[in-house]
Amino acid sequence: MTYCTRYTVELQCHPTSRAQSARGIQAQVGWGQGGALALTFSLTGDVVRFRIPTPQPSRRADEQLELDALIRLECLPLAPLCARLQLALSAVIEDKQGVLSYWALTHPPGKPDFHHPDAFVLELERPEATRVSDPAEGGKR
Repeated sequence: MTYCTRYTVELQCHPTSRAQSARGIQAQVGWGQGGALALTFSLTGDVVRFRIPTPQPSRRADEQLELDALIRLECLPLAPLCARLQLALSAVIEDKQGVLSYWALTHPPGKPDFHHPDAFVLELERPEATRVSDPAEGGKR
């Protein structure tokens, strides 16, 4: 995946969850071609123990699994062009035994809550050339 601007961040396992097969999750976040939000999650650990839904991820090795996502800004709720995007990156990992572990950039106190306002700790400036479509324009850019 090609990025215009890229940040690398580490997700942390929630202190109450048991991460037996996952050892770490790193995310690369940035702007891809056409001003789309580009994400690459790299999961390290005992990947043969992960329960992976179909379709299969794009890259898998002995100790690492990578998943790519590209989100076009016109698919996000309409927001002012000057607004920063506030992200709360998270993942729920399930191994083949059904054990869940909860990962995020930060965990507010209490049980895992990926929608808590304190979880939105990563801010990205929108690229200068990016324009979010107005639904009244029929989705044209």
